[in-house]
Amino acid sequence: MADDLKILCQELKFIKEYLRKIGPERRKGNIYIVKLSEANSLYSQYLTLNSYLQKEVNCGNVSASDSELIVDYSQQFLSLYKDIVRYSSTSSDSKEFISNSGQTIETINMEKFDFKVALSLLPVMNDDLSVTKQLIDSVEYYETTLTADSKPQLINFVLKNRLSQSAKLKLHPSYSSISDLIHDMKKELLPKKSATAIQTRLLNFKQNELTIEEYGDVIITEVINIEGTVPIHSTAVVCAEANNQRGVAHNEVDHGVVIPARTRIEV
Repeated sequence: MADDLKILCQELKFIKEYLRKIGPERRKGNIYIVKLSEANSLYSQYLTLNSYLQKEVNCGNVSASDSELIVDYSQQFLSLYKDIVRYSSTSSDSKEFISNSGQTIETINMEKFDFKVALSLLPVMNDDLSVTKQLIDSVEYYETTLTADSKPQLINFVLKNRLSQSAKLKLHPSYSSISDLIHDMKKELLPKKSATAIQTRLLNFKQNELTIEEYGDVIITEVINIEGTVPIHSTAVVCAEANNQRGVAHNEVDHGVVIPARTRIEV
């Protein structure tokens, strides 16, 4: 079920990589507008697909492994789309072209709260932790696309329509900002990760088809996930222990590539 979502991620990644490689000087005028239009088309497809997948997850028709894949691909897609939209702020020519075409940067990057989009983008919480993570990630993303006067609507929608009963008891009945809401959601609704849990993850994680950069990003993410839970020097120890237990001699192990010790300590 996650295959279609993976394909959308791959197509969107191709657009982002193209815009990145041509650089800010060539990323101007009609070139950017055409690629943004292609990205917007993929985003519309994502909303439709995500709505269907969330219904399947809520009905129990998706396995735990597929549910995790759906969350991972959704996060990747939203992150890629966000990066593509941000490219508009790096090119004055793109801004001028958009303005001359009768639009503004805000009308392309920012939008009013849309109930239908919110229904498709934001899953309803249940007992599945992956759904909670996806809800938080989706709220973070959707907030970046909204105008300032629309953000209170997003807060109310999440508090009244997307939380489980137990989650409502853990959060405040109202919030003045989305950042405060997201902070409390992460603090109260997600389990705190221990150094042991991170070590287990590092021991079992392999590079497989990931690039070195992508593999490194995953390791760094795991380190960041325990920020505030264990001292930063303990994080480096966890990485070192994981490497030692797997018999690491250099920078490569099995099918994975381990971040050099210097990088681990600096993180």
